[in-house]
Amino acid sequence: MYQEAVASHLFQLNEETLAYFDKSSNLCLGKDVLKIFNQLTSEAVYERTGKFWRIRLETDQPGRQQ
Repeated sequence: MYQEAVASHLFQLNEETLAYFDKSSNLCLGKDVLKIFNQLTSEAVYERTGKFWRIRLETDQPGRQQ
């Protein structure tokens, strides 16, 4: 799941707590949205290079970011 696509969809709902632009003009998920997402998806990891979430693989390092 690509973070930008989700953030864009949430931003279109016109609710700044769901998605916002950071200081670098990147569209980001709201902190509360990300907190709930993390609680519901303990097996998901974030691929920083591709900016997307995916299911954890056996070869992944510990932690949420890969």
